[in-house]
Amino acid sequence: MWHTLYTLNYAMTTNGSGTNAGPSGANTGPNGQTVPSMSQWLPPIPS
Repeated sequence: MWHTLYTLNYAMTTNGSGTNAGPSGANTGPNGQTVPSMSQWLPPIPS
């Protein structure tokens, strides 16, 4: 009945203030490096 969804995301690396960080180059994007991350979604529990 209840399921958990996992997904793979790709996001730019950021610094502490939230701006893009990392090496700039032809393979990394305009302001940084794209890195993979995992996300988990749990459905809301009905009240």
